[in-house]
Amino acid sequence: MMSAGSCVEWLRDDLKIVSSVAESDGLAASCSDSGGVWFVPALLGLGTPLWDYGARGTLLGLTRGSGRAEIARAVLEGIAHRAPTFSKRQRRTQASRSARFGLTAA
Repeated sequence: MMSAGSCVEWLRDDLKIVSSVAESDGLAASCSDSGGVWFVPALLGLGTPLWDYGARGTLLGLTRGSGRAEIARAVLEGIAHRAPTFSKRQRRTQASRSARFGLTAA
């Protein structure tokens, strides 16, 4: 995920699902789950740790019953699901840097 913010801006600017970025959280919280809708947040490609600029965002599982709230929730959940991958990579990078520069506890 290159930019989590651009995914929410996409909801606002392109899909017109929300009128403001701040509205996305309340809309997503208004439904109990995403109703089987899934979003892969790769509108600008995938960043660390994959670095795949050719990756594309995906919105899956839409039905006639999928509404604005389910799509907003799927987008926010998709962003949240990518966060642990990023965090894990950051911890490994930090540990590596600490070891190289002598910042580890002895």
